[in-house]
Amino acid sequence: MTRPAALLPGSFDPLHRGHLELAAAAGRVLDVTVEYELSRANVDKPELTDDIVEARTAQFEGVARIWVTRAPTFVEKAALFPGVAFAIGFDTAVRLIDPKYYGGASALDDALARL
Repeated sequence: MTRPAALLPGSFDPLHRGHLELAAAAGRVLDVTVEYELSRANVDKPELTDDIVEARTAQFEGVARIWVTRAPTFVEKAALFPGVAFAIGFDTAVRLIDPKYYGGASALDDALARL
């Protein structure tokens, strides 16, 4: 598969209009098609089972391409998808700069520098 130009990560429980509209808006700004990413691993939640992944990815049939990863953090997502733009909503943006997800302010600074 060709690498996506842009991704909207999420849990998609369920896929809803907000996800679709955010992806569409990001696509217009970036002038690309925004695809989706579902991580089986999440820093705040238990790992997704095969049944859950299957149900969540089925929502995208005929809608958009979705990538399934085991990348719970944006540092890991960026490593998997170098050069790819990430579209994120407000809640994710808040978590992206929260030192608790990195083990402190210094580690946050390091992670943001890598991104």
